[in-house]
Order: sequence, then structure tokens, then C-alpha cells
Amino acid sequence: MIGSRAQLITKFVRGFALLTLIFLAAPVRAAINYSVSIEHPEQHLFHVTMQIPDVSGEVTVAMPAWNALYQIRDFAMHVQRVEPLVDDKPVPIEKLDKQTWRITANGTVTVRYDTYWDDGGPFGTELNAQSAFINPAMIFMYVPNRRNEEVRVAMGELPVGWSAAGGGPLRMTTHHGMSPDGPITIWWFGAGSYDEFTDSPIQVGKLEFFDVPDAKPPVHVAVLGDDWRKKVLQEELRRIVAYEVKLMGGAPYK
Repeated sequence: MIGSRAQLITKFVRGFALLTLIFLAAPVRAAINYSVSIEHPEQHLFHVTMQIPDVSGEVTVAMPAWNALYQIRDFAMHVQRVEPLVDDKPVPIEKLDKQTWRITANGTVTVRYDTYWDDGGPFGTELNAQSAFINPAMIFMYVPNRRNEEVRVAMGELPVGWSAAGGGPLRMTTHHGMSPDGPITIWWFGAGSYDEFTDSPIQVGKLEFFDVPDAKPPVHVAVLGDDWRKKVLQEELRRIVAYEVKLMGGAPYK
């Protein structure tokens, strides 16, 4: 079960999304919002909450069967306890196949579930007492006919001293909220679509951060590990980035 602090984060995500819609001057599309808790990483369980706005009658959610590898995979087998809610009340759900569920409801649907992962490597997802590495397609459900909608993800409930970092188009901010246990930091990520989001793995743990010297546009680095020297790594990356940007006639990223 997700603890009280995780529920607080979920409520904050909901409130933040509402305030965003109210105060932005230009019209915006409703986003599909997620929150993730890894309060007890030694259990290898990601506690995920998904909020789907503007549901009329029913909505289908699914786990992908693909990520960076060119092969069909079974991420749904890791999912536990799928619970759909509207206004904190359970609503009907039907499992259509091993990776797809149909929910009957109206309004904003909240889907809570857990997913167990301890699979190392760049094409896996791993959660343990030392760190977490997330390939988003492996833990986040999606709405098949709404994959082009904006995605927002909030990560709280991180162990003390842990930070989160994402690559690609992810955008990160932090928020210092308050809970009965004291201040909490929430790490926000966002992407213009579900597909864009799943191309951007997330690393969580006791990270160290630095920028690549003289890189234009800027390149930000997060390192998880021991036995490395910052100045050596900075210089190696400076030369690599400079050469690749020159080779390509400019950087295709911001």
C-alpha cells in the first residue's frame, strides 16, 4: 500500500495540474499525470498512480510490450493490484487480455497499481536499496488512443540523499512541500507525448551532477557510481561533445 506521504504527493500532483490549467493564459490540452513512490526500494516495488482526465463512459489502459529492444516483451506480468477510482471510489474494471484493462467510468479516473522490477542493464528496470533505473515503458501504463497527449510525472518518496535525473526531452524541477514528517522534495518530469516520454530513461540514487565544460548547447551530466574522477570525466566528455557537434554540423538538441 502507498503510505500517507505518497498520498500527499498524489494530491499535490492533482492540485498542481489544476492550478496549471487555471493560470496558464493560453489554452492547453489536459495532461495524463503519473506519480511514483519508491519509499522502500529494498522491496523492488514501484507504486504508480495514473490520472486520466476527460473520460466519458469508458477508457482502456495497457502496459506496453516494447521498449528500446526490437522484440516483444511482457511487462504486464510484473503488475500487481490494479485499482481504478473516481473521486476515491472504486469503479468497474475488466481485464481484456494479459496487458489490457477496460475501465467503466466518467470524469477523471485514477489508476493505482504496483509493479515489481529488479532487472539490471540498460534495457531493464531496476529498483533496489542502492538505486533505481527506469525505462518508462516498463512501469507506466498508457491509454492506447491518447498516446499523443502531454505526460507529467512526479517522483517523491525517495530515500534520504537520493536524487532523480532524466535524459532526452524530460524537464525537471523540484518542489519543497510539507508533510507530517517534514519537508519533501518532488521531482517533476514532463514530455509532449507518451512515446516521447518512453524514450527517456530515469536514473535515481545518490547522484553527482556537473556540466560539460564549454558545451554549447549545454550538456548536463548525472553520475551514479564510485571510483571516478570528476576532472578526468569532464575533460573526456568535453572532447567527445565538441567533436560530435562539429561532425554533425551542430547539435540536434537544446
